[in-house]
Amino acid sequence: MIKRNKPVLNAQQYNDLLIKFFIVFFVINMAVCLIFGFISNGDAISIMLNGHGKPPSPFRDFYESIYDGSKNYSYTQSGNIYPPVALLFFRFMSKIITPDLLSLWYRYIGRMLCDQRTMIVFLIFCIICLLWMYNMLNKKFVSESNRKLAPILCFCCIFSYPVVYCIERGNVVILSMLLTMFFVFARNDESKYVRELSYISLAFAAGTKLYPAIFGLLLLKDKNFKGAIRTIIYGFIVIAVPFMYFYILDPTTNIELPAIFTASASSADIQTNVAAAEETKGVLKSYIDSIGRLFNRKSGWVYFGSVSIENLAFMTMNTKTKDNQELRGEIGKILFWASEIIALSLFFFAKKEWQKVSLLTYLMLNIPAASSAYAMTFIIIPFACFVCEKEKSKIDWFYMACFAILLSPLPTLWYFNHALFKALYKSYLGIAYIPSLNKLTSYVIYQLMHLVMLIQIITITFSKDTEKKDEMKNKPIECQEFTELEEAVI
Repeated sequence: MIKRNKPVLNAQQYNDLLIKFFIVFFVINMAVCLIFGFISNGDAISIMLNGHGKPPSPFRDFYESIYDGSKNYSYTQSGNIYPPVALLFFRFMSKIITPDLLSLWYRYIGRMLCDQRTMIVFLIFCIICLLWMYNMLNKKFVSESNRKLAPILCFCCIFSYPVVYCIERGNVVILSMLLTMFFVFARNDESKYVRELSYISLAFAAGTKLYPAIFGLLLLKDKNFKGAIRTIIYGFIVIAVPFMYFYILDPTTNIELPAIFTASASSADIQTNVAAAEETKGVLKSYIDSIGRLFNRKSGWVYFGSVSIENLAFMTMNTKTKDNQELRGEIGKILFWASEIIALSLFFFAKKEWQKVSLLTYLMLNIPAASSAYAMTFIIIPFACFVCEKEKSKIDWFYMACFAILLSPLPTLWYFNHALFKALYKSYLGIAYIPSLNKLTSYVIYQLMHLVMLIQIITITFSKDTEKKDEMKNKPIECQEFTELEEAVI
């Protein structure tokens, strides 16, 4: 019999095969989700987003933030945790909303969902964000990957689970992600104006959500120290100017300048309709406390949807009782800081663009308060860089499978027999709530993908060091002696 040799795929064909696998996996899961939705009159889709046993709260982050942004005392009275830029954005949005809705008690602000102007504003915001995402991803895929498959890949990213869930929550993190994406894609652009705009974009991303500031390390990795300094300056301006607007320049805010820099300020300086004897935190102190809350979790309970490594410690113990709650918290903190230090250290040894971006994304998403399901929109950035990576190997099948699971909307397979799963969760976790399949699997898949990537970077780094040492050992002795003799003669 004549043996036929298998056709050898070149780098582009191999990459196209990986992309087609991702697209097929995504489309199949999305089709099953839609079929389940038709059969269940939409219940399966609602459970796919929020889980079973938890009431949905559509667009809640958006209209609650508009409500908080409309107040003159957002940090000291309403406990707002957004940076000043995001708060200024929501304050601008509040000027379009019906004033009567903004004067309601907090428990009734859900009525904004029935307001035409509120929903139109949110709809316009979503359309602009999705169009911008498509434009950036399409340019990236067309120029550095497959031109024909680029529109389909953009479609998959736009309708990915993290993006859909982010829109369902109405969280402004999608805007922060897009600003960060522009920085990552454009920081090495040939045009100096585009590069400068990318630095400003990162400053606004950090001003909207604090944690994207970690991506500024890419400039240090690129040895672009001047760009890093300018980005820091832009970031300071972006945070300082809106901050001063809220508490100094705003004519409706009755507050003196020294109150900003004090740890405690009289509420008479902050809110005119509260008794002067009542004490509250100073503006700056309140804002600093909100930053500190990013790294703290109140208890050692499992938070479904979080991809932080702390969940691994919490899930391996019986969370039904409070006996080992403090132990879970301590183990979680050790795992968190150890994983952050390792990821930060290996970032400076990573060679591939997608690995560098993925490590910085991990440093951000591993923070407990920044690891929600909607914050997973940030993994679209390393995914885009991974797709555009020219050199591929067999291990990339594993990475592509992980990206496919993390981004695809996974169907609610237990919808028609949720009573059994509800009993299992209640017996082990002590809760009558079944998380969606995406939230249930995301932190395991994400941490596993990150672990494999760390091992690969360490292996490649040490193998290269070994090769260099072997080359030095194999260098001819005669040549070394001749060189020393030449130096002596000179």
